[in-house]
Amino acid sequence: METKTYDLRALLALLLVSRLFVSFAFLGERFQNLKTGDNAAAWFFFAGFLFLSLLPVLFYFKKNEKTSILTAAQNNPRWGRWVGLFYGFYFLLTALGTLLRFDLFCDTVMLPSLPTLLFSALLLAAACYGARCGLSTLLRAGEAAAALLLPVIVAVAVLLLGQAESKNITPLFYDGLAAPLSLGQYSAGLTAELAALPVLSDRLRGKKTAPLLCWAGGLSALVLVMVLLTAAVLGQYGNGQPFPLYTVTVLAQAGPFRRADALQSGVWTLAVLVKLGFFLYLAALSFGKALSLPAEKSRRLPLLLAPLLLTAVWLLTREEQTALAFFDRPVFALCFLLGVVALPVLVPLLPKIKERGRVHG
Repeated sequence: METKTYDLRALLALLLVSRLFVSFAFLGERFQNLKTGDNAAAWFFFAGFLFLSLLPVLFYFKKNEKTSILTAAQNNPRWGRWVGLFYGFYFLLTALGTLLRFDLFCDTVMLPSLPTLLFSALLLAAACYGARCGLSTLLRAGEAAAALLLPVIVAVAVLLLGQAESKNITPLFYDGLAAPLSLGQYSAGLTAELAALPVLSDRLRGKKTAPLLCWAGGLSALVLVMVLLTAAVLGQYGNGQPFPLYTVTVLAQAGPFRRADALQSGVWTLAVLVKLGFFLYLAALSFGKALSLPAEKSRRLPLLLAPLLLTAVWLLTREEQTALAFFDRPVFALCFLLGVVALPVLVPLLPKIKERGRVHG
């Protein structure tokens, strides 16, 4: 049976919304001692790391454009199944991080007086339904979220320009290169969306290089504008806020956007729903391939994984510091290096290396 293919641009719209949520719900307390100029400079490093991280993905597309990395890896029976299990774990970890960020966001600023775990459970149930509906439904939802989100970001940015003051931005590299470089590297390592590209390689049609480079450039530009405006409006005060980009949004209340915070909260909730459903879908796809499950059983996996995610969120949010420390764990960077940088290069090359070894042996 031939696999249905989708336009890469539709996937990139979903991935843009997905990655922008990480920036919007960025936990500023981790870098609260960073000067505002250094904080902005870090996102130039982020852009550099992001473009470099695209190279292994583009290499994979060049070698195995019509084959998913999950399928290509199974050519080696020894470790092929472990590739699928790893990607399933990585996508499930990303889904957990998404739900935890959203729970902290609700508990801290959006719905502090309501039981946020219940709200997270409802959101997770809706995401499971989206994951079960399949990639086509998720892509349409991602395009709709992007169409709503981007105008809101532009409108809020325009409203904030009148409140921005350049004196709030300190000189670049005020305390040296180390801290901005570390923040840029850390932020790039949160871009799990890149790992979805080789996994879905067999389902994508259209040119790859130019759209991906435009996506990386657009994402970097949007994040940099958001960070610069936050620094120019809030100054050093913004670095001490748990969600500085939300804090600055509250200030953008004028004219038709008098309730800009409520508008953005609604749009970002939709973004979380799309992101969560997408990564649950990817986790189910990866686990299903690794365990050789029939398609129908793979589609049911999100329903089995959801209670695990909700239990993990409940355990992690019992103490706020435990929840915040979760995002500082090196597992995110390690998974990014393996899933985005290493495997897309190794999977196409290892069969050729093995074949050459046989010839020379």
